[in-house]
Amino acid sequence: MMKERRVVTLPLPYAIYQGDNEITELSIVEPRFSDYKAYGFIANGENINMEAMFDLARKCTGLPPSTIDQLESPEITKVISVLTGFFEPSDESTTHSN
Repeated sequence: MMKERRVVTLPLPYAIYQGDNEITELSIVEPRFSDYKAYGFIANGENINMEAMFDLARKCTGLPPSTIDQLESPEITKVISVLTGFFEPSDESTTHSN
């Protein structure tokens, strides 16, 4: 049985739109390893592959490119931070061995 994926809700300081639907927060679902593989190399040290990150953000939010394109730089930075933060283990998945 697969564990439930984490979801991070990111409030937006302004609305973005998917057609007539107003969006005031993003729900970002934890990607699986297959998602990272599908979108290629995300980061190399300080360099971020923005195209791959954009595609991963679209996949993890379920929003189309035309909606993700409306995000401003500070929110893009927050989305990237959330996506890279998923590499940190969650409390329930952390194990220790002696």
